Amino acid sequence: MNTLLLKYIAKWYKVLFIFLFIQGNISAQTIKDSIKINRFCDNVIVLNVEPVQQNNTIAIATNKGIVVIDNNISQSYALLIRNAIIKEFNRDDFAYVINTHCDWDHVGGNQVFKDIPIVAHKNCLDTLKKYKEEGKEKLQADSAWAASSISYYKDILKEMPENSRNYHKYKNAIQRFEIFINDLNSNFEFVPPTIAFTDYLFLDMDNINIFLYYMGNAHRNSDIIIYIPEANLLIIGDLQFDMNISHLRSTGAGFDQKLDIKRWIEILSIILNSNNDIKYIIPGHYNIHNKEWLVRQFDYLKTIWNDIQQAKQNNIPFNEFLEKMCDWNKFSFDESWKLDFEFKLEISELQKRHVELIKLIWEQN
Repeated sequence: MNTLLLKYIAKWYKVLFIFLFIQGNISAQTIKDSIKINRFCDNVIVLNVEPVQQNNTIAIATNKGIVVIDNNISQSYALLIRNAIIKEFNRDDFAYVINTHCDWDHVGGNQVFKDIPIVAHKNCLDTLKKYKEEGKEKLQADSAWAASSISYYKDILKEMPENSRNYHKYKNAIQRFEIFINDLNSNFEFVPPTIAFTDYLFLDMDNINIFLYYMGNAHRNSDIIIYIPEANLLIIGDLQFDMNISHLRSTGAGFDQKLDIKRWIEILSIILNSNNDIKYIIPGHYNIHNKEWLVRQFDYLKTIWNDIQQAKQNNIPFNEFLEKMCDWNKFSFDESWKLDFEFKLEISELQKRHVELIKLIWEQN
C-alpha cells in the first residue's frame, strides 16, 4: 500500500460516519444488471457480478447438489450470485461452498450461503474466526480502508480524461467500494468455514469428483487449488492470473509468512501430469486460460527455484546470480507474455517483476 493511500485511510477514518449516511441507499439494485455468466458445459458456469476486479465465482451442478467456489466481496454481490445460479441451473439444492483463500473478495459473501457447508483450508477458518472475534472493530477498519480507496480513486479521476482506458475502471471501483461499505454496515455477519482441512480433501459428488489441494504459503497462507477432472477444469484462486509474472510476488499484505514454493511446485507437478486432461484454468480474477498458459508459468517458476537452489549450493553471491538471471535471451518475455488486458504490461515491467520475484525467493528460501 503506498504512502498516499495510507494518508487517505487516516483522513477518511475520521469522517466515515458521514459517508455511511450518504451511501445508505446503495444496494444490490445498483449492480443487478452487471452480472455475466459464462457456461462451459451443461453443469459448469462462471459468474462475474462487477467489472472491476472481475471476481470469478464457479458453480458446478452435480448429482449430489450444486458446489459454489468463492462468493465475491459482500452479501449484495453474493445474493445476486446465488439467485443467478438457481435461475441458470433451475435448481436450488446447494451442497457446498468452497473458499479458495481468506481474502474479502472471495469469502465476503459467506453469510448468504450460511445454510450450506462451507469448505476451506484450516488457515482460512482461523482467519475468519479471528475477524469474527474482532467484530465491530474489524468492520470499522475495513470500512475506513474502503472509504479511503474511494477518495483515492476520486482524486485520480479528477486528473484523468473521461475517454482514457482506465477512467471507467476507476469509476466502477468507486461503486464497488460504496456497495462494500454499505454491506459492512447492513447487518453484515462473519461466517467462517464449517469444514476445514490441512493438506488434501476429496469431495465425491457422484458424477463429479472434486480434489482440493493446499498450496502452502503463497498469495495468502490459506491458498488451495481445485481439480475437477470430469470438467477438465483447474481452479487456482489468486495464485496466478493475468499478471503473468507469478502472483507470489504480492504475498504478504499483513501476513507474515515464508513462501512455500517447494510445495507449490510439488502439487502442480502432480496436477499438470500429462495424464490429466486439463482444458480450462480459472483464476480468482480476470481471464480464463488453457493448460499451456499455466505450464508456462509453472516452468518459469520452477526454473527460478532450481537455479536459486543450485546457486546457493555453489555459494554464488546473489548479485552475480541475479546478473545471470537477467539474461533476456533466456528470459525473453516476448509478446505472448503480455496477456494482462487490464494493465497492458510492457516488457520492461515484466523484467522488473522478474527481478522482484528472484529477490523474494532468494531472501525467503
